[in-house]
Amino acid sequence: MSSHLRRRLAELDAQIVEQKRVLEELQHTRSDVERELHATATYPVVGLPTDITAEIFGHCVQVFEPVLIPYYYTTSAPIVISAVCRAWRDIALATPALWSHLHIFSCSLATQVVSESGLVEGFIDRWLTRAGNRPLWLGFDSRNDNLTLRRLRDIIHRWSHRVEYIHLDIGDRDIRLLGLDSANFPLLKGATLGCDHALSPITDFSGHIFDNAPQFQELHMQYWWGTPSVFMLAWGQLTKFEGAISDLELFTLAPNLTELYCELTADDSFPIITHRSLITLKLDPYSFDIVQYLTLPALRSLDVAHLASYDSLESFLARSSPPLITLSVHGDAQEFESYEDDAESFDLLLRCLPLVAGTLEDLEFSSVSDKDMLSIPHILHPLPNIRTVSLVDLEVPLNLRFLVDFLYERFDKLRSFKVVWPSNVFPFLEGTTYAGPPGTQVYFDTIIGHLSQVAQSGMDIHLGTADKNYLSM
Repeated sequence: MSSHLRRRLAELDAQIVEQKRVLEELQHTRSDVERELHATATYPVVGLPTDITAEIFGHCVQVFEPVLIPYYYTTSAPIVISAVCRAWRDIALATPALWSHLHIFSCSLATQVVSESGLVEGFIDRWLTRAGNRPLWLGFDSRNDNLTLRRLRDIIHRWSHRVEYIHLDIGDRDIRLLGLDSANFPLLKGATLGCDHALSPITDFSGHIFDNAPQFQELHMQYWWGTPSVFMLAWGQLTKFEGAISDLELFTLAPNLTELYCELTADDSFPIITHRSLITLKLDPYSFDIVQYLTLPALRSLDVAHLASYDSLESFLARSSPPLITLSVHGDAQEFESYEDDAESFDLLLRCLPLVAGTLEDLEFSSVSDKDMLSIPHILHPLPNIRTVSLVDLEVPLNLRFLVDFLYERFDKLRSFKVVWPSNVFPFLEGTTYAGPPGTQVYFDTIIGHLSQVAQSGMDIHLGTADKNYLSM
């Protein structure tokens, strides 16, 4: 018996050896075939002309992570593309579009890197030189002394003639030490400035900024709650401002301002001021009511979705008489600690909207309640030109049958209807059926079937999250 088992074991060992030999032979054969394939195969992307490949690389900038040093460095477009092969590296190094954006967080760089003389500067010079003659987007987050303001000043001055947009966040350090008034910025169109350093208009000399920037038009102030006149710049050139303001001085300093995204930080009383150029106004969350102090006869877009009360909206629209096209408001489901008026926001809107009925085309509601939802047709009734209705940050369940009735009624007037939930909570459309509104020639169908019919009639319908439309899935 044991001899039989030993023979059987020997046979199995022999078979294993043979199978290993066969497997090794197959692996060699596969390698030979693979080498032959690589030698004879054609890859269209490899044969593209260099200029077309470079153009494709340029479009990759928006797909990859932004160039934030040291964050996302290895996943940014220039580095990823350059690592594919030598040919692509050569093309990437010769493609200026890949190298025209650079954002450095010097406060996060290793101390030994920043402390070595010329190391950071050399890296920046090599990177930006590859951008050729393209305008530059240059950013520095330097909220500590890791990179001194003197070194940062030298870097900015060396490249100022090429900078189209600059982002500077220097924390509580004095921005005047960067000498932005003495550098030439012939291409500069916009800037983001983050500075906590308090400049007193009484004891400090004004901080001159961008004195030599003839194309400068956009300013975003971060971490700043002071008065604009502390900084001396060509306010008359400014067409766009984003940031916090403590008074209305900006409206006098910047008569050509057309876009304003702001937070009024002071709960003070101001005289009403007229600004004849402003086209877009958006109030940030927690902003005090600024519209009660403004007259804006050119306003076309108004976002007061975060304004606690609409008590002043009617008088603002009455005295401004603006050609308003877009309006964003909130419903009664939004909670504000400072909201003490007994009148509900939608009741106030009913009095306000007729003042802009002749021009209003786009209306957006955020945080609507069940009651608000049923009031929407009544609100839209005096608005003959409404083409787009949006419900965003919807927290309450959606009355699907009401939605179908509403869209069937308005499909010949509305071009677009959007419902955006803040998360992936979404009603089950397939399992709900409905015969359609009474008195119409609509067949019994699921909710999603009804919505698809309306969409086929030409209306653009979005139901889902901000980046996903479940109706089109």
